[in-house]
This record gives sequence, structure tokens and C-alpha cells, in this order.
Amino acid sequence: IMSEEQRNFLGKCETGRAAVFYTGLQKATFIDVPVYKDPAPPNYEGKTRIENRYQGFTDHLSPHISDQEVREYMQQFSVIQAEEVACSLCRFQCEYRDRILQLAEEGKERFKKALDYFYGVTDDKKTEAFNTLTKVIVQITQIKEEKELDLAWCYTKEMWLRLEGEALEEYRKELFIDHFQDFILFTK
Repeated sequence: IMSEEQRNFLGKCETGRAAVFYTGLQKATFIDVPVYKDPAPPNYEGKTRIENRYQGFTDHLSPHISDQEVREYMQQFSVIQAEEVACSLCRFQCEYRDRILQLAEEGKERFKKALDYFYGVTDDKKTEAFNTLTKVIVQITQIKEEKELDLAWCYTKEMWLRLEGEALEEYRKELFIDHFQDFILFTK
């Protein structure tokens, strides 16, 4: 993208000069950005006003608030426990996350078909439809041992969020895990 001459020049650039490249340009080009600095504050009050502006506060607010004030403010927001979040929303990197996200793409049509079948049957066929859904989940996740049951549960939560637009409640975990276990034991 950059010629040898441009790369050599880049290391010698002064503050305010940048290399830019985007689709449509044949080569990177250099631009100058004016250097801007706030004037030095005349007193401490001016310094606080400048700091507040940089932190997103208006001229009259102070960024110096107590921990208690932060706690009281945060009470208005609901708290989502980590186990209630599907993989695509989770900020933690567990041992299953990458695999679940890959399986979610690969198996979404099969899962959707089984879920649609479950929703479409009459009440007298719900157990059979739930067993079909469980079987599909176990086949997609390829779990074979009890220690992998959490993988199947997390996959189920991820797919539920993707297809239903809402998280699957944690209290349903035991029901799914029991069915996963039964299917694994039955197929051995």
C-alpha cells in the first residue's frame, strides 16, 4: 500500500502529520492536522472547566463525585448476571465461547427447524417435539460426555437469543440438562 519512500518518510513525520489510505486511493497519502491546544488555565477553576470538557461534562459539573453517588445513580439500571447472557453478548471468554459462536452459524437452520416444529405442535406432542429439539442440539454440539453439558446449554441460550430475540431464562437450564443427559445415556 505504501511505497518504500513513503514508509521511510512516515517515521520522520512531525506531530500533526498522518498517513491516510482508503478504498479509491491508489496509494496512501499524507495529511496535515492542525495542532490544537487549550490555552493554559488562569487558575484552578479554569483547569477544572477544561478537564470537565474533556471528560464530557458541561462547564458546571464536577467529575469528582463519590463512590456512594455512583452507586446510587447505578441503582436505576438492571443488573444482568453473567449466566443470563448469551455468548454473543458475553464479555467473558470461556472455554466454549468460540466453539458456540461457530456452531451457532453452522447449525442455525437445523436448530430453527426443530424450534419451529416445537412451537408448531399441539400440546399432546410437545414432549416429542422437545425431545427432537434436544436431539438436534446434542447432534450439533456433538457432546458425548456429562462434562460437556454446559456447552450444549450455552449453545441453546445463544440460539434462543438469536432466533427469539430474548435470553432463555436460567431456571430452564435443569430441564434442558436433564434431557441432554438422557439423550447421551440413551445413545451410548
